[in-house]
Amino acid sequence: MDTLREEITAACLHLWQEHRGAAVGLLLGSLVGICILLFGFWHIIFIALCGAVGVYIGRRIQSSESLLPQAWDRFVRRHDHDLDQYTERFR
Repeated sequence: MDTLREEITAACLHLWQEHRGAAVGLLLGSLVGICILLFGFWHIIFIALCGAVGVYIGRRIQSSESLLPQAWDRFVRRHDHDLDQYTERFR
C-alpha cells in the first residue's frame, strides 16, 4: 500500500513540476465539469461572471484607482453627448 502511495505521489509531483499548466488546466476543467453537473450550466455562468466582476473591482481597488469618478465621467460624457445631439436637432 505504501509503495502505491509513493508511486502516485511521485507521479503527481512529476506532473506538477514538468507540466504545471496542464495540471492546473486538468484540475480547473474537472472542477468546472463537476460544478456544471451539480448546479447546472447557467448557474455556473452566473457564478463565473460574479467572480469576474469581483476580480475586476478588486484589481481596481488594489491599484488605487477609484471606480466611481471614472464611471461618473463616462456617464456624464455620454449623456452630455446625447444632449448635444438632441439640441442640435432643434436648431
